[in-house]
Amino acid sequence: AAMLDLQPQASICDAARERDRLDSTLLRELVTPHACGLHLLAAPENVVDAADIGDEVLTQLINLARRTYRFVVIDTFPLLDSVVVAILDLTDRLYIVVENVVPTLVGARSLLGVLRELGYPSDRQRLVINRFATSGGRIRPPDIEQQLGLTVSHVVRHQKKANEEAN
Repeated sequence: AAMLDLQPQASICDAARERDRLDSTLLRELVTPHACGLHLLAAPENVVDAADIGDEVLTQLINLARRTYRFVVIDTFPLLDSVVVAILDLTDRLYIVVENVVPTLVGARSLLGVLRELGYPSDRQRLVINRFATSGGRIRPPDIEQQLGLTVSHVVRHQKKANEEAN
């Protein structure tokens, strides 16, 4: 919500509380529209609220969103728990977002190993380099591909203006 400069009146917690009557109409009432046409169902405001959202409710919500919208994008916390695994089970494509610096690549390599062990097919995985920069000895996309064993699907270049806008 903050990155889109939105002030949502509802969040995924509200959807979870209404799970017994949740349908496409209610989902559309809970989302916050953005001028670009995107509809946001905001993240919980705090960890305590998030604890009430289990994988069953999330699965129900994702399936409903898939029937309601043409595309559903889920931005998860970088932690692999039962909720994220439930999300992964429902994905058509998994975008792994990294920066071209060693710490994020080490984490991504570890994540890819876990995904392999859990049986998630690599053909559903995509690699995105975010805030790509060439200064300061940053790692080049071909080297990232070689290290992670995935082809880079998208490169989002670092833009100082994006940081300024976000702040």
